[in-house]
Amino acid sequence: MPYTFKTPQPSKNLEPLTQAPSISVIIAAYNAEATIRESVLSAATQQPPPLEIIVCDDGSDIDPVPLVEDIELARVIRINHGGEAAAKTTAARAAHGDFVVILDADDVFLSGRLAALSALAQERPDLDILTTDAWFTHNGVKIRRCYEGDHEFITENQDIAILQRNFIFGLAAIRKSALEAVDWFDHKITHTTDWQCWIKLLLNGSRVGCVMDTLAEYRLHEGAMNADRVAMIAGRIDTLSGIKVSIELNELQLLALEKTIANARKQLDTEIVRQKLINRQEARPALQKLLSDSERGWKTRIAATLAWLLPGLSGATLRNREKRSFRTVSGIRLPRIT
Repeated sequence: MPYTFKTPQPSKNLEPLTQAPSISVIIAAYNAEATIRESVLSAATQQPPPLEIIVCDDGSDIDPVPLVEDIELARVIRINHGGEAAAKTTAARAAHGDFVVILDADDVFLSGRLAALSALAQERPDLDILTTDAWFTHNGVKIRRCYEGDHEFITENQDIAILQRNFIFGLAAIRKSALEAVDWFDHKITHTTDWQCWIKLLLNGSRVGCVMDTLAEYRLHEGAMNADRVAMIAGRIDTLSGIKVSIELNELQLLALEKTIANARKQLDTEIVRQKLINRQEARPALQKLLSDSERGWKTRIAATLAWLLPGLSGATLRNREKRSFRTVSGIRLPRIT
């Protein structure tokens, strides 16, 4: 089957591999008993199948072993509430494949995904991270593709681009040796586990390629990270600030990083105001900070002024909107199910 690859320019002397690298699938799971079997089966039934499927269960209330033990390629490792990064690292360390492919415990691979990743890995042995396009779905309905509109896969200056935003769809294949070289996933990171890992890899010289076919289903959920947007945005700032002090950056990388941190701080200030209004809390100090920012656009300043003058009405408007719809971790707003 022909695939559409989007990749950085290869070196002139690059030769494709005569044999595709081996692939292990890794799944970090926590209380995913309703979805884990479907996810594992979506990997096990790929043609050709992966070398293995390693589920790292992070202390779930229900043991997942009985749910997947009849699936020939699957095995379960259990840890005790180490978090997403610890579960992914544990699974990746235990894997035997040249590449480890992430699969979230509530998502699925579509037919042909591993074959497409293998084809790209064989064609471009210089790439350490491989991903595909995917469908974002909600209750079985396709909402949009991952790579559409203003969210595009970047092929040039990827080390700069990854500091500006996470352009890598997270169900990615990672060369295990490259992942080990950057000390796996950072266990201290909670809200931006994958993004922080991609940053470390790209700043260490890795590059990324993408199969532009929709070969996974990323399932959007009501309440997934939506309940605490303030903590999520603050987590992004902490991650980027940690990169700034822990990795030596060139001038262009530093400028990109500082701009992204500044933008995230603006998002955080806006979200704090929004949450205070929704929760009927005193919002004027937060509004004053927002209004004093001369770089804010006119729409934001008008909305902030109205909130200052009529906080009750602004809060009621926001609460009504939240009753009708919700925002996902990907920033997509969807109608609530009634």
